[in-house]
Formats: sequence, C-alpha cells, structure tokens
Amino acid sequence: MFFDIKKFIDFRYYFLKICTFVLILLSTRGLAVECSILQLQTHRSLGAAITHNKCPVATDLSLESVIELQAGTRVWLESVEKPQQTEAYQIVCFNKSPSVQKLKIVRANSPWLASLSLPDCKSWLANRLVCKQPDNQHEMLLCAIIPKASPTTMRSIQSKTSVTVRGFKNPLQAQPPSEQTNLADFVTPSINLCRKLLNTNQSITLSLTINTLGTVSHAAIAESFIDKPFAACALEALEHIHFPAVTHETRLTVSF
Repeated sequence: MFFDIKKFIDFRYYFLKICTFVLILLSTRGLAVECSILQLQTHRSLGAAITHNKCPVATDLSLESVIELQAGTRVWLESVEKPQQTEAYQIVCFNKSPSVQKLKIVRANSPWLASLSLPDCKSWLANRLVCKQPDNQHEMLLCAIIPKASPTTMRSIQSKTSVTVRGFKNPLQAQPPSEQTNLADFVTPSINLCRKLLNTNQSITLSLTINTLGTVSHAAIAESFIDKPFAACALEALEHIHFPAVTHETRLTVSF
C-alpha cells in the first residue's frame, strides 16, 4: 500500500479549517456571554470613564470592566435582559467624594459591582451599597438597584400614554394632573431609583417640556427645598426617558 500524500494534505487542510471554525465559534459565543452583563447609559453618565472592557461595543460592559467615576457624578447602568431571567434591573451609582471612585464588574449577576477604591466595601444590603471612608465614616460612594418594568408593563404604559397625549386639548399649556397619571408612569421608576440611592422619601414636582420626538427638552423642579443630590439625580434621570411622540411641544407638571 502506497502512502497517498495528496489525500493526507487535503485531510489536514480541511481538519485545520474545521478546527479554526470551531475556535471562532467558541470564542464568539464566549465573548457574547461575557459582554451580556451590563449596559452603560452614556448620555446620562457623562462623569464615567470605562477601562478594561472586553466588549467590541462601548456601551456593553464585560466582566472585569472598571468604571472610573468623577467626583459628584453618577453612572447609570442596566442589566441585559435574558430569556432565563424573570427581571431586568437598572442601577445608579453616585460618587459623593472629592476624588475619583472606581467600581468593578465582579459578577455576572446581581449585584454585579464592587468598589475598587474602597476594597473593604463589598456588602450590599437590600440592593444598596454604601461605601464610607474608614477614618471618619463619611459616605464616599453610593449604589442602588431596582427592577425595571417588564416589557408587557411598558407596552401598556406606552399605549395608555399615547392616548393621553393625543387627548391634550392645548399642548403648549401645562396639562391638569388628572391627564398626567399615565405620563408619570414613565418617570416613576427612575425617580424611585434616585430615592433608593439617597435613602430619602422626599416628594418632588417636575415641570418638563416634551418635544415632538418624545424626549425631554426642558426640565425644572418646582420646589426650592429639595435636597440638591436628589434634585440633580431626578433631573438626570429624565435624560433617558422616551415619551410617545407628540405633534406639538407639550408642557407637563408631574408630582412624585
């Protein structure tokens, strides 16, 4: 029997192609799993810089990603919805210190984050993380987590809100509270996240203008006595809210 060198070369060629394909498939699948951790809401996280992220899309954050948070700023995150999970979550962290604070994604599930700047601060209590300076117990870093509204709930809110907006008689005037219940449902989860973050039960009244794209073009707080961190968090929360599109700019005053 003679050794067929051509068949051997052909076999090795196809074997290597199959191996390469399998490796690419496995690495891609691994990357997809690793990148399906948290998503950064960049437009309301202007004080946050991300390092050590392995994901090709900048807003997708992988395990081991590090969040560098400037003094006095917040970072807003959402968990990636997965079929096997019953709930998705939204997260906000606030740097109360005068220096940069670093967070790291250390887990693929809740609560996801731990402090790098204060390595002893790892214990979450009731979906809230409070990091204090060891020598004087001043709060340095706060984080909070709450569930997002389910897609079914959001579709229901969207449907009811569209009807409410279409029913406004004069879009350029402030609408009466009786017509704003459905619109408030869009904002309530983010306001509640700010309350949880800062451990406050304060009420707040927001005056806002919705433009024809359904985004907030102007927002202000009616009260003068609201704590500054809560007021800033509430206004920043509106940056991510998308209302149903309206035919004219619509002014609203909503209490929470």
